[in-house]
Amino acid sequence: IEGKRSAHICAFARNGEDETVVVAVPRLTHQLYGGDQVPNWEDTELVVPIRGGWQDVFTGREMGGRERIRASELLADFPVSVLIGRSAD
Repeated sequence: IEGKRSAHICAFARNGEDETVVVAVPRLTHQLYGGDQVPNWEDTELVVPIRGGWQDVFTGREMGGRERIRASELLADFPVSVLIGRSAD
């Protein structure tokens, strides 16, 4: 995790032969809201291994083969994220 609000996400990855699983969970979220309805993640990003594509297990959303995913995008539709990344082959 990189960015100003990186302390507010706990994440880990596990690599297999053909796929990678990344789990990201927000923490200490009250500080992110500041009276708003939407958390302010600022420039916080999840840095992930480059894969052929990422899919969120809970939302089904595809995120392409990126190396960085903004926290605001990752956690926009569901409060936690489990990503499955498959090799480009």
